[in-house]
Amino acid sequence: MLKTRIGVAVLTCALVCLGSVTSWACTAVFVGKDASATGHPLVARMEDGASAVSKYLVVTPAREIADGETETFFNGLEWGYPEDMDESLRFFSMPDFCYQDHSEDSWDGGLWPYSAAGINGAGVVVTATETEDRNLLSEKVDPGTPNGVEECMIPALILPRARSAREGVAILGAAVEKFGSAKDPYDDDGKGEIAGLAIADHDEIWYVEYAGHQWAAVRIPDDMYVVNGNITRIDGFDVEDALGERKNFMGSSEVFSFALKNGLPGVDPEDLRDFDFAAAYGDVSDENMAKGSGVRNWWGQRMFSPSIKQAPGKARYPFLMKPDEPISMEKLITFFRSDQYSYDHDFDFEDYRVVSRESNMETHIFDMGETESTPWQVGVVMWVALGPAKDSVYLPFHGGLERSPEGFTVGTDVYDSESASWAFRSVSALARNNIEWRKRLQDFWSDYQKILFDQEKKASEKALDMWNSGDHDGAVAFLSERDIAMAERAVEVARSLESQLITALAQGDDGDFQPKMEDFE
Repeated sequence: MLKTRIGVAVLTCALVCLGSVTSWACTAVFVGKDASATGHPLVARMEDGASAVSKYLVVTPAREIADGETETFFNGLEWGYPEDMDESLRFFSMPDFCYQDHSEDSWDGGLWPYSAAGINGAGVVVTATETEDRNLLSEKVDPGTPNGVEECMIPALILPRARSAREGVAILGAAVEKFGSAKDPYDDDGKGEIAGLAIADHDEIWYVEYAGHQWAAVRIPDDMYVVNGNITRIDGFDVEDALGERKNFMGSSEVFSFALKNGLPGVDPEDLRDFDFAAAYGDVSDENMAKGSGVRNWWGQRMFSPSIKQAPGKARYPFLMKPDEPISMEKLITFFRSDQYSYDHDFDFEDYRVVSRESNMETHIFDMGETESTPWQVGVVMWVALGPAKDSVYLPFHGGLERSPEGFTVGTDVYDSESASWAFRSVSALARNNIEWRKRLQDFWSDYQKILFDQEKKASEKALDMWNSGDHDGAVAFLSERDIAMAERAVEVARSLESQLITALAQGDDGDFQPKMEDFE
């Protein structure tokens, strides 16, 4: 039996990262294909937790898998591969900065914690996670385990293995049932983790939540969407379907019986078609969750379904919602840029958590555009904004991306002029305290976003023509290089803006920041 194991130096780095970064403040939106303006599923999440963390974009190649081969993750969790798999799936993802050992004596990079989100060689995407909170009874009867599933390992657990969204759900579920959820590294008492995440392919999005050794997954209906701001969401869970046909629900074999046996909240022993997983395993109290989590769910539903009138100030809002009109990429970008000044409501939002803030690390939106006539290498695209979402721009990376752009594997938690992450974060930081300058920066990036949308559309159309003519390798290589060129050019633009801002600041009262789009066209 072969095992892949991380080295001591990298383990040390992992402990540093785990002690300093939390995804507690992430915000997510998952949109079914009929609720999407693109006609494809949209999977979006803002990774939030630290204001000075560099995110990388790393391509992990496929590799041969020996019979019985396993990988051992940094906390000791050991996991194998599907029995019918003899080669892992290539994927790219966005790990934290501390994994900089790319030598042949290291490993393939697949075990990097906080890889956040990515696309694999079957067109499956994962975004993980929304950190949530458990209720005390749930924690007491099924506490965290030392080598359990940690939220920061989930993309690396699923992406090399899952050939469909459903298979990804099954892989994660099996690991949760065997190992349980890990002790929360951010909780002084070591409470077991509870979290939510999405796994998707071209046809469906599965939203998953896990706590201890139990888990539940719901296929998001095609005409509906979910907003989550770090609170357990799954209710209306059909246990009979989850333990039977698994048409729209999946879950652990004891997800209901365990809750019933231990007297967890929200369990009706007579109703297996409407189980409230969120209340049973999570903390959904107004006292603890309204200000930090509920407000973001209220705001998202107010933006996407304004005809539904709901008051702010609660922890719980409906899990599944229909939008008033199809949700576009632009609408999602607007949502992720929203802050306390966006909440146009006669309510005191003091101490309430907003969506966009300085601790945003990156935000991504997957457009799952694979169809019968468009392969995943061309149709599945990850749009990524580095740094605070309100002060950044989304860069396209298609499923067939072959290598990392320059500057996307550089940087730490200290400013680095070579780092792509820092190129966008530094511009945001320099403009932060000048309202006019920040507004001009945001307007500039909004205009630049239109250029990127246009460039991506033209590049995708050309790549698809090449693919349809039979030049599959050429199509993938062309689109990959166009993605890299667009990303590297955007970094150059950000560094130019940084120079302009530093100059304006140095000039004191005489300084001014007036970015002009014509200077970069």
